[in-house]
Amino acid sequence: MKEKQATDLRVETVRAFSELRNNIRRYIQDRIKEQQINITYEMLEVMFHLWRRDGIKQQELSDITFRDKSSTTYLIDNLVKRKLVARADDENDRRNKLIKLTPGGMKLKERLSPLMTEMYHVLGTGISDAAMTNSIRVLKKMNKNIIKSI
Repeated sequence: MKEKQATDLRVETVRAFSELRNNIRRYIQDRIKEQQINITYEMLEVMFHLWRRDGIKQQELSDITFRDKSSTTYLIDNLVKRKLVARADDENDRRNKLIKLTPGGMKLKERLSPLMTEMYHVLGTGISDAAMTNSIRVLKKMNKNIIKSI
């Protein structure tokens, strides 16, 4: 394959991935609005990780959501105000705060889980498991490649 064609293919791959991310965001925001849930997409990203593993250090949430510490603090402050999460001391290191779900945060999961399941179903429609597995492999490889260059 000619170098320009290879570059164009990579550009199109990244563009398609960015478009997918934007469309997922729009899809979720529309469902949140329909359900009249007082939460932003960014807050939902934090909640999603807490639903997978409750009691995460604030710094770890920053890392896995690809946000700086001040942005994460702002999101968590707003989730605390909505009584969806609470900060707790880390028994192993008092400098760290653990972010834990409240009963309201767990209840929100019950409300949003069907919407998330629906979205993942829509995303996967017409795509084989083999194609999905290959896509994951390619994206992970692209991530490794770019991380090596940072």
